[in-house]
Parts: sequence; structure tokens; C-alpha cells
Amino acid sequence: MVIRISRLVQDITEQKSLEDALSATDVEYRSLVTALAEGVVVFSNNGQVLKNNVSAERILGLSASEFKKLSLKDPRWNAVYEDGSVCSPEALSDLLFSRVDEGLSNRILGLHRPDGALVWLLMNARSLIRSGETAPYGFVVSFADITQQKQAELALRESQERLVQLNRHLEQQVTQRTEELRKKDEELYQARKLEAVGRLAGGVAHDFNNLITGIAGIAEELKETLPIGDPRHHDLSEMVQATQRAFSLIRQLLAFGRRQITHPQTVNINSVIRNFSSLLQRLIGEDIQMQMQLGDIRLVKIDPNHLEQVLMNLLLNARDAMPQGGSILIRTATVDLSADDSSASTGAASRPPRVLIEISDTGCGMDEETITHIFEPFFTTKLKEKGNGLGLATVYGVIKQNGGEILVDSRPGTGTTFQILLPIETEGVLVKDEAFESNEPARTEPSSVVSKTILVVEDEDIVRRVLVRRLRQAGYRVLEAGDGKQALKLNEEHGASIDLVITDVVMPEMNGRDVVAHIHRQNPGVSVLYISGYPEEIIARRGVLEPGINFMEKSALVDDLYGKVQEALRQPHSQPIGSSTPT
Repeated sequence: MVIRISRLVQDITEQKSLEDALSATDVEYRSLVTALAEGVVVFSNNGQVLKNNVSAERILGLSASEFKKLSLKDPRWNAVYEDGSVCSPEALSDLLFSRVDEGLSNRILGLHRPDGALVWLLMNARSLIRSGETAPYGFVVSFADITQQKQAELALRESQERLVQLNRHLEQQVTQRTEELRKKDEELYQARKLEAVGRLAGGVAHDFNNLITGIAGIAEELKETLPIGDPRHHDLSEMVQATQRAFSLIRQLLAFGRRQITHPQTVNINSVIRNFSSLLQRLIGEDIQMQMQLGDIRLVKIDPNHLEQVLMNLLLNARDAMPQGGSILIRTATVDLSADDSSASTGAASRPPRVLIEISDTGCGMDEETITHIFEPFFTTKLKEKGNGLGLATVYGVIKQNGGEILVDSRPGTGTTFQILLPIETEGVLVKDEAFESNEPARTEPSSVVSKTILVVEDEDIVRRVLVRRLRQAGYRVLEAGDGKQALKLNEEHGASIDLVITDVVMPEMNGRDVVAHIHRQNPGVSVLYISGYPEEIIARRGVLEPGINFMEKSALVDDLYGKVQEALRQPHSQPIGSSTPT
């Protein structure tokens, strides 16, 4: 009996010791779990919360009493997947329950706290099995708060997306700017090419004018010596006509190169168009209808003859684009370019209003490749006998020479529109068109008796001979000099009797201005007529295009010589212009 009681006491003591050890272990376990920064929740097999630590309450924003009332399928969990889609309570329960055997490792889910804040959790789950048993009685879920990490990742991803968008935008801007620069380079290349051809045209114009003037003058003299019925008369007439076509070709080249001599006037564009419209209609033919919409416009300063040349070339070009007939619309208006000018937004001075001349046709149109070449001299899509490729080149040169712009809009099959923008001369708006009157002097013949002495100063022999012969045939007493020194010597000998000096502008050693300046010191009353075959920019530097100074192109010597001479003799002598060194 005593032994049995002793053994019972011993068993109770061991059990008590074991219970005390287990109790101590449980306390240590609870302390350890409580001290964890990660949240820990123990669920039963039916999903009811059995235990949780303080960190779980802190992370999920729930109190201890709220935790005890929760089950795994409670809708208040309000979970979401990483992609933002909703994770229902059933899906959450299935996710945790289905993985308890093998465990759930490092699964990221988002949970909405009662205050609405979204907290991101890195979750792990394991089943709970008592010693000696095989079936789990529940499972434990641990989770760490990785909200800041997720927010940092989200911010990084958004930054990367913004960077990608910015990079894409920059690539688009670079592509756009590169294309703009490419077009600018092409425009610059075209401008330099056109400028080079223009310089070439200006350089050869003087020599061509001298040669052709001599040919034309000699042919005209020979023709006048032959009777009308002489067969050679016809040949000489053909020769004179050929020289006129050569002069026209030179003028077109100079117009393209912006080096032709101009006589700008303040004109009403509408009046020029109206007065020129009947001729334009005859040029384009009856099968093409010409319409005009002439609006209220401001005055511009341009040579009317050159403006007519522009209109004629553009309408002839439109006519050739409509072999089966069609229609042409000529429209004018005053346009404000500052409204759509990008310079206004950059702080640059806005562009002033311009006068618009728009010519549209219903012809065959042009492709982009053709448009890039249409203003190049000698470029043409017409047959050889239909054109020389200088029409639009001339238009381009005239408009540029007058400070204007020319734009083209065309597509195959849809016709072509040319827009010319010219700078305005005055601010006043024209309400009524004014008739255009040409200021070109009429050709006059010499009087039957002339008692005037003319000194001709020309370094080109053939031109000087033509001038001298024609003037002598008209009855003038003529002195001739091949350079400035000879002219001054003749002036010393005949100074008082010289009524008019006809001098080339550009000559070696001593130019025309210097010659005239020296002559005026001895003979201040002598009249002067300057002649030249050089383009305008060279002549203008020598001051002979100033108001009140008589000037004539060499290409006009055959037709207008007598009229210019008489005009110069009638005018009172102007003050001598200053001298300059030839260039």
C-alpha cells in the first residue's frame, strides 16, 4: 500500500513537473510570438481565429476583441491580389486551406484595414498538428508588412513608366526635329543651288548682253539698208527676232537670280489683274474658265511689268496642266500672318500683314518630288517644244526680289494652288480698284534735224560701234571713247559742245560714275545716260538707279535708243553723283 502510494506521488510529481515545463515553454512561446514584428494568426480548421499576436492587430488595424469575432471567410478581410483584382473571402480561404499541407510561402496579398488604408502583406502559412496525431487541428499564418516596399516599388514603376513615356516623347521630338532639320537642310541646299545659278546668270548676263546687243544692232542696220523685197531682209528679221528671244532668256535668268533691273511702283494689285485679265484670257484659251475673287487689299510696291510676267507665267503653267480644259481662280486678299505664326509664342516680332495673290487650277496636279524641283531653272515636265523650264524660276526670282514668298500646294489629280505673299506699302485698305496705267515710255523716232553732240563711252567695241552708227544715222554728231581716259581727253577738246554723255556703268580702270564726275567739273551742264548689261545689284551699288538719273539696259538699245536719248536731252542736268571704286 505504501509502495503504491509512493509511486502515485512520484507520478503526480513528474506530471506536475512536465506541466510546469510546458507552462514555462508556453509562456516563452507567447512572449516570443508577442515580440515578433510580423503578425501571427492561428486559425481553426473551420477558419475561426483562435489566437493572434499584437503585431497582427497593429498591422491589420484590428483590436483583440475584433480579431476573436473574425473567421477566415469574413467579408471584412477585403483582400486584393498584386495586380489589383479582388480576392474574395472564399478565394482567400481556399488559398490558405489548400496550401496548409505543403505550406504557403512568401505569397503577397493586399488587405484593406477598417480605416480604408491598403496594407500589403508577405504571407506564410503552415498546418498545426498535435503530437501523436496525424490530422491538423488548425493552421498558423504569419505575415510581414511590406507596404512601404510596395509603395516604393510602385513609385519606382511609375517613375520608370514616366521615364519610358518621357523617353518616347523625346524620341518623337528628336525624330520630328530631325525631320525638320532635314527639310531645312534641303531648303538650304535648294536655296544655295538656286543662288549659285543666279550668280552664274548675273555673271554671264553682261557679256551676253554685249554680244547680243552688237548682233542685234548690226542686223537692224543691215535690214534698214535693204529694200523690202530683198530676200535677205527676211533673214535679218529672223536674226533680230532671235536676238530678242535671247534678251528675253537673259531677263528670265536675271529674274530668277533676283538680279534684273526693276522699276518698282506703288500699285493696286487688283487693278493690274483687271487690266491684264483680257490678255490672260486670250493666253489660256476659251476652253478654260477664268474666275476672279478680288478682295479689299492694300497697296504694294512692285514693278508692274514684272507682276504681269508673274501672272502670265503662272496662268500659262496652269493652262498646260489642263489640256482638256478646266477652270482657274485668281483670288486676292490681305492676310494677317501673325495669327498662326509660331514666332508670336516665342517672343519674336510677329510678321506684318501681306497681300495675297492666289492662283488655283483644276489641272493634273504634281507629286511631292516634282514640287521640290519646280523653281529650279530649266526643270520642266513639259515636252521640249512646250517650254524651257524658266517660267516658274522667273516667278520665284521676281517674288523673292520684291521681298515676298511663294507657296505651293498640289497633289496628283487634285489641281495646284500657288500662293504669293507680298509686303504691303501702306496701311490703308483699298475699297475701289484703280485703273493701271503703264509708265513705260513710248518708242519715239529721231527728229529729222538734230544739232546735238553726244559722247559715247563704251569699252566693248561691238556695242560702241552699233551705238555710234545708229546715233550718226539719226543725225547726231558723235564722239566715241573706248575707256575713261579717252573720254576725259575728248571732253577737254570738245567739252563745251558736248550735250549728252552716254557711258557704260562698269568699265576697267575708270567706271562710268567716275567719268561723269570728272566731266561735270568742266562741263556741269552736260546730260548723262547710263547704259549697262550688268544685273541690278551691281548697277545699284554705283548709284545709277537713283531717282532722276537716266539709265537704259543694253538689251533695249535697238528699240528704245532714240527715245531714251531724247528724254535725257530734254531733262535738265541733275547734280553729279558720287564716284566709287569699281568692284
